[in-house]
Order: sequence, then C-alpha cells, then structure tokens
Amino acid sequence: MDTLADNNYHDHSGDKPNKWIVVIILIISLAGIIYSFFQKPAGKDVISGKVLEILSEKDAILDIGNMNKIVKEQDLLVEITIKSEKKK
Repeated sequence: MDTLADNNYHDHSGDKPNKWIVVIILIISLAGIIYSFFQKPAGKDVISGKVLEILSEKDAILDIGNMNKIVKEQDLLVEITIKSEKKK
C-alpha cells in the first residue's frame, strides 16, 4: 500500500551541482575580495602625526548596550605633516 510520503519521495543522492556554476561563483567572489582590498576607504583619509604633548587626561565611562566600560580620554597637541608642511 502506497502512502502519500512514498509518492512524494525523490532520490537526489546522485545530483551534483554544475561544476562550471561553482567555478564562476568562486571567480566572481575572489575578484570581489581582491577589488575591495585596493579601494580607499570612502570619505576617510589616513593622516599621520606625532604627539608632542598630552594636555589633559581623564577617565570617561563608555556605555555599550547594557555594559559600562571605563576608558581614558586625552587632549593632545599633535604635529601633522601634509606634503612637507607642518601643522599644529
């Protein structure tokens, strides 16, 4: 006697994904990863500087969700060099 479950049973054990589709997806993924490494961050420039002096320092409480974390907050005097021009 056949049951409803027996009539809807399909054996997919022999099915394999098309290897060319898998290769194309891997190539596109790899190209996207490589492309993202060579992009500059949008709207953010990285500027180097040298700390000349710590003007003030205090502890501050940082609220993160339901946790509090104590962090140091500093006012600094920094020398930044942009195209051989020094700015303070």
